[in-house]
Amino acid sequence: MRIQRPDFFTRINNLVVCGQNVQAYGNLFHLRNPDKYALKLSRAYTLQQKEELKRLWVTEAIKGSVLVSPFISKEEKEIRKVAEAVNGKFILIQQEAFGPRYKPPGHLFELCEKGRLLIISLGLPLKTVLSREICTRMNSLAETICSHSTRL
Repeated sequence: MRIQRPDFFTRINNLVVCGQNVQAYGNLFHLRNPDKYALKLSRAYTLQQKEELKRLWVTEAIKGSVLVSPFISKEEKEIRKVAEAVNGKFILIQQEAFGPRYKPPGHLFELCEKGRLLIISLGLPLKTVLSREICTRMNSLAETICSHSTRL
């Protein structure tokens, strides 16, 4: 599959995205999509605000927009599942660096296979414990990616 669709399995170990050095794996064209939405649900949001945002993100996924997030919370993961069901596209941000023979596991590989996923890694050492600082950094990168026109 990687030979048939190399654009969907591109790996770059030193990519500058919005001024930050990151690793990337998957469909790099998602960075060029002008319709990108940072998906982040705050505990401070009311139930009504959360429902409105969920509707917006799923509607945008249906339209072909790219949802960008580390998808940390249970609610964010649930939104991703719904968006996946309607053929949504994603930029998944993770903290850990890609190993030398990295390929996404299981379901993430299937999303790459369909051209629907780009994984961006902060490049932190493997088994780095997820902290509030790292979560904030990943969410900030998601917002930055969405607010800037990215060229490759």
